[in-house]
Amino acid sequence: MSSPLARSGDPSERTRGPCAFICRGELSAGRCGIPIRGGPIHDASHGLSFMKLRLRPMDVSDAGTFADWGSDPVFLAHAGWSDRATVEELTAWWTAFIAAPDPQLVRLSAVSGDDVVGYVDLHGDEQSTRELGFVIGPSSRWGRGLGTMAASAGLEYGFDVLKLSSVWAEAVDANVGSLRVLERIGMTRTGAGDDDMFLGVTSTYSRFALSRSDWEQR
Repeated sequence: MSSPLARSGDPSERTRGPCAFICRGELSAGRCGIPIRGGPIHDASHGLSFMKLRLRPMDVSDAGTFADWGSDPVFLAHAGWSDRATVEELTAWWTAFIAAPDPQLVRLSAVSGDDVVGYVDLHGDEQSTRELGFVIGPSSRWGRGLGTMAASAGLEYGFDVLKLSSVWAEAVDANVGSLRVLERIGMTRTGAGDDDMFLGVTSTYSRFALSRSDWEQR
């Protein structure tokens, strides 16, 4: 699906997200797979008794929330979204995406209380492994632990629901917060990936992975 919203044109192309590392993927920061029309809701509090986060299938009513993040310049800079897209254009793109998702992309809304605070991606066409990513928005929500909870809930969904054998992810070294999230949820650094730009600086991706057996032993 081509789009004027991402800087590189297609929101499925590689971009990276805010306090999220995000796998490759659309507008915000990541990529990832399989349409979800309904199904389990996953809860993740991870020791933060004052705050809970759950994952649920996206609904077209979420489109406006995601589109509103386009008016946050800090979020735009970190996520790699185009600063030329209007809220109306973003709303239209998200509405179309939610109605007809990428068949290789599981994208779930992350909800805290009554608010949609981000989304989680699991991308890939293999039965045994997928790439994990997440976005939290707007930037005013960063620094509250939501990224860690969303990423952890994504792992749980990948292993419990999709029955994956392993999950992998990558984040640019310049995005220190994202690297910390990946380490915090138990993923292990496995090597280096490509170079990319992050906030105007060329940086190299560090790759991470977690196997089902290691996840079960945490």
